[in-house]
Amino acid sequence: MINLFKTINYSIFTALLFFFMACGSSNNEEQTSFPEGLEVEDVVSGTGQLVADGDLIQVHYTGYLEDGEIFDSSLERGPFIFQVGAGQVIEGWDKGFAGMRVGGQRNITIAPELAYGEQGAGGVIPPNATIRFEVELLDIIQEPDGVWPYDEGDVVTTDSGLQYAIITEGDGEPVRANDRVMVYYDGFLTDGTLFDTSSRRGQPLNLQVGVGMVIQGWDEGLQGMRLGEERVLIIPPSLGYGDRARGDLIPANSTLIFNVRIEDIQR
Repeated sequence: MINLFKTINYSIFTALLFFFMACGSSNNEEQTSFPEGLEVEDVVSGTGQLVADGDLIQVHYTGYLEDGEIFDSSLERGPFIFQVGAGQVIEGWDKGFAGMRVGGQRNITIAPELAYGEQGAGGVIPPNATIRFEVELLDIIQEPDGVWPYDEGDVVTTDSGLQYAIITEGDGEPVRANDRVMVYYDGFLTDGTLFDTSSRRGQPLNLQVGVGMVIQGWDEGLQGMRLGEERVLIIPPSLGYGDRARGDLIPANSTLIFNVRIEDIQR
């Protein structure tokens, strides 16, 4: 799989790139202009939400070399998710979805200077290659609004200092240590800052409970949940990352708040 995500040397990582060229839509929307080296052909005009810079979008794509050879495709692997205009992908992709609506399909042709340039990529894309993508905009993923609302009177505090509130009751047998679960989650600081969410990856987190794969607050807080259950976990620093910062997003000694939902339980 070719890397769409941008690295310093435009090396391979997960998927691919983008494209640009002036094109109009079939409706009366303002025409979008694209930079030199980016050509865009709308095959199907979407009718859903219009893409904007900063949107988290979910796409399918197939990438072709100039001779028509396919060098990568998401069709068998699953949709690719990235944030538009954030520099996570090559420039041709960052600009090539401008003016596109959900449900739309495009051909995007990208010159080397907006793709992998003189370096090429992963032994698959030659140096100075012009590449073409067939792309379909599947969805614009909405960021979570915030911590799920709960009543303070519903908060349970455990002996360890973990707190949780059940938002939606689940069904079936509760999660036990060593169970493998699929979990959707959103993580917030106490000031409401979102630092991580499974929606950015378009799939739940797969983990084994109680074996140290995650922070202690998760290992404890997921146990007892049932299939479909939704909880808010309030995790003190001692059960989170303690006095260690986690990159630029989570300061040292942070209390962490998670919306979590159990999607599947395997024993």
